[in-house]
Parts: sequence; C-alpha cells; structure tokens
Amino acid sequence: MVHIKIWTIPNEIVCTKEHPILTKRGWVEAKDLTENDFVVVPTLNNIVKDLSIKQVENDNDFLWLLGFYLAEGNVKLPRKCKNNDPKLKVNGDANGTSMIHLSVHSKETYFYEKVKEICKKWNINTQWHIARNGTSARICLSSPWLSKLFVELGGKYSGSKKLSRRLMFLEPKKQLAILRGWLDGDGWEDQKRNKIGGVSISKKLVDQMHRICLRNKIKASITIKKAYDIHKESYTLGVYGKYCKKLNPDFVFKNDPSKNPEEFVENDLFLKIKDVGIFREKDIRNVYNIEVEDDNSYIVNNVAVHNCASNAPNNEIETQVNYAIQNKLFSVGLMDWFNDNGYLNNGRFEISDVFTSIGSGTTENGNSLRAPLVFLENHSVIPRSMLPDDKSMNWAQYHNPQRITQEMWDLSKECRKRLKINYQRILGRNFASYLGHLIWEIFDSYVDPVDGDFIKRLASNYNFLGYGYKIIIRENVIEVKKKMITLKRLKSG
Repeated sequence: MVHIKIWTIPNEIVCTKEHPILTKRGWVEAKDLTENDFVVVPTLNNIVKDLSIKQVENDNDFLWLLGFYLAEGNVKLPRKCKNNDPKLKVNGDANGTSMIHLSVHSKETYFYEKVKEICKKWNINTQWHIARNGTSARICLSSPWLSKLFVELGGKYSGSKKLSRRLMFLEPKKQLAILRGWLDGDGWEDQKRNKIGGVSISKKLVDQMHRICLRNKIKASITIKKAYDIHKESYTLGVYGKYCKKLNPDFVFKNDPSKNPEEFVENDLFLKIKDVGIFREKDIRNVYNIEVEDDNSYIVNNVAVHNCASNAPNNEIETQVNYAIQNKLFSVGLMDWFNDNGYLNNGRFEISDVFTSIGSGTTENGNSLRAPLVFLENHSVIPRSMLPDDKSMNWAQYHNPQRITQEMWDLSKECRKRLKINYQRILGRNFASYLGHLIWEIFDSYVDPVDGDFIKRLASNYNFLGYGYKIIIRENVIEVKKKMITLKRLKSG
C-alpha cells in the first residue's frame, strides 16, 4: 500500500499502488508520485444549492450567530419527568422554556450587544449574566424555535457539533458568516505569525470549516493536538498570511505576508506532497474502490482521486497467483507454460493492466466496477511485457483498441484454458467469514446492475450497500483430467 502525506492535511492517504491521484501533471498512479508533485484540492465553490427549510437560514446575521453557537453555545431544553410515579421526585413537567447559553468572558460585552441587536429581528429576549467568579459570563436567549433549529443545524454537545449537510451547499460568501462566527468564539489572531486560528474537539466541525475556507479560496491547514490529562484530542484550523485579510479585512500584519504565494488556479488549490512511502501491510485491510455517478473521480481527504476499477482486479490476480507460485500450488506444466510465454519476470507473475483497461471498455470518466471482472472471466490475461504501460501516451493513445493485436487475443485465449478466473458477489454481512482469504472488496453506493448493463444507478438512500466481489483463481482441472485419461490409455495400450 502507498502512504501519501500532504502539507497542511493531517491525515495521510493510504491506497493501492495503481490508484490514480490528480496532480499538476495530470492523473498519476500512487506508486509514481514524488515529493516534487502537487496534488489537486478542488474548492467545489461552483456547487451551490439552496437546501434551506426556513427562510432565516439564508440570513447572514443568523449564520454568524449559528457559528458563534457552534463555538460557545449549549442548549437547555425543557426538563421532563423521570417517570409517572407521583411518589418520586421529578425534574420538571416539560412545559418550561428552551434556553440558549453562550459562554463568554465578562469583559466581552460587545458580543452581548451584537447578539442582542441580531435577536431583535425575531423578538427574542436576551439576558446578560456574570458568574460569581466575576470573569466568566453567559448570554442567555429564550427561544424554543431557535433552540430546536440550532440543535438541528449544529448539534448539541461540543464533541459532536457539526453543520447540517444542507448548509454545506450554501453560497460560499454566506458560509463565510458561519466561519467568522465560529472564529469569534473559538478563534484567535496572532499578528506576529500572520495567523488566524480556531480550535474544537469536534473533528467533523473543523473539517467542515476547512471546506468553507476552500470554497472561499482561503488556504487553511488542520493540525491535531493529542489528548493529555483531562483534555480531549483537539483539532486546530490555521489560516496564514494574506488569506487572513479574507477573514478579517482589518487584520494588521507584523511581517510581510507576500512569502505565501498564490496557490489557487481557477477553482483548484495545489498542495505539495510531503512524503510518499510504499509499505507492506501487517494486517488485512479493506480497499474501497468507489464509483460515483457520471464521473468516477471523487475526493479523499480533500484530494481529487479516481477509481481504479480496471487495475485493482489485476493487482489481486497477481497477488493470488504469486502466492500460489511461492507455495508450489500450480503444476509443473502450468509453470513451464507461464515461463515460456513471458508471464514470469524474475519468477514473479506480471500481467498487463493496459489489456484489461482497453478490453473492459474504460472511458475517460473511468469504468464500472464489474466490467473488468466480466472481461477477465471471459478473456483472461496477457503478460505485462507484451503490452506494457506507456506513460508518454495521452489518454486516447493509451486506450486505443488497435494496440491489442490478434496475437494478444490468441494468447489470452490459451491462458483462459489453463487459468480459470471467476468472481463472486459477496454481501457485506458475510465479509467476516472471508477474513484471512485474498479478496478484492468493493463498496459503493450504487444498485447492482443487471447482466450486461455496467452503468450503475445511484441508490436512493445514498448509503453504502456493503457488497463486494471475491476473485477466485484456480488451475483449470479439466485440462489436467484429460491428460490423466490420455496417460491411462497409453499405459493400457
């Protein structure tokens, strides 16, 4: 597996060697990436949908207040009875008023004034309470509908707070109001370092704030601070240099911000790779090969990647065959045939990805997950040396069907007689029973197609259906039996 670390992104990408990653120089297989490459991070700022249910969700003041709640707020819902036993003490009759508490410093009265002014729009009562210690204070809002809406749009508890999906498709400039509200509560400015930062123990929330930055063409980083003593693991969003002005136009730089060059090209951000390493995994891990509607590219850790429907089964076939060779599970006759026809390179079984990719009908948008499996079952494989990868070709040249000669088709036909390749669909609930076996697992959010139809339909609930494919490799025993029958006849004669 290839482990890819990228500057400003805390989580590494782990993928198979043949998985395509979008870079400045185009789609590059993971094994060919270097520390000189820049990966593409799409901003997705062109995707705007109004999924709001209430009109107030498009109000900039409301969105700022929601962001401030995500940082400093909690909701006190009406207390309910523990049970209906009149002999036991109860907590309340559930007829009370919902309260929103916003925690601030007692000197931050300007936040109270701003919140009070915003709440006048909806006739919401606001109060200011200073704690006995004299340093902390609370802004209290009495509003059942606002309390319920805040919980619906942002969650209730600090560790699980996150923005509702419908707010992630707002116009980017409106989303900026949420980010500014959150930073006003959980953020700070460091003028010496030309930095604006914000922190939360909710990983999902910080990831969403990072996405809002990208949609507004603001370069940001995420760092992780490990848990210690009573403190939980936290996540920090950092914005540096000239991008601080986009968050706060009044930001004053102590140092020259021009050292941070423009890294956005149109609607994409380019980030430099920090480190690339190929490691043999010590345990069994699921490999997810996702298929999306119309175009088989998608985003992992904010980076644009592509599915590898054609190459992944080849990789699994090579793994299984090499395992059989190492453990001497194939007949001497089959091993001699592999060697005579160029399938073995220094004793290792290597097959052509190009042959499978072209033969299974790969398009510029990728391929169905099932199509290469059907092709391999019907046409088998040819040696890699017979039709190797050529990185100098463009897509059209690389996938030109005329590259496959009649000699290649004839050899694949002979291979199919000797090496049987089948696939089997496995339901997710049965995966546990296959642990320890060589399986190529595919999870996607598409309905399984009917025979002969490789264009999948998106599942209505957008959930992973949790099925996969197991590739089965075996030497063709029919040929072996024929040889045994012939030998018996020769002996008897």
